[in-house]
Amino acid sequence: MDISAVVTELASRAAKMDVPVHGGTRLKEDLGLDSFALTSLIVDVEERLDIEIDLSLLSADNLETVDDLRALAENSVRQSQ
Repeated sequence: MDISAVVTELASRAAKMDVPVHGGTRLKEDLGLDSFALTSLIVDVEERLDIEIDLSLLSADNLETVDDLRALAENSVRQSQ
């Protein structure tokens, strides 16, 4: 399973703006995600990857870009194995 591809695909679907999505794409500024859309994206990632992302790790400081979400997902996958 390619976690990066899954996160990128789901972020692209969640985007409120038509922009290319890559690792450095900012979730709020570039994709226009508000807190509800961001929460929905996180839930979609968790469901697709069958993981739970530790809520204590979710903050504005560590969840700014698509790569940040990918890293959180990868960490959750490693912990679930």
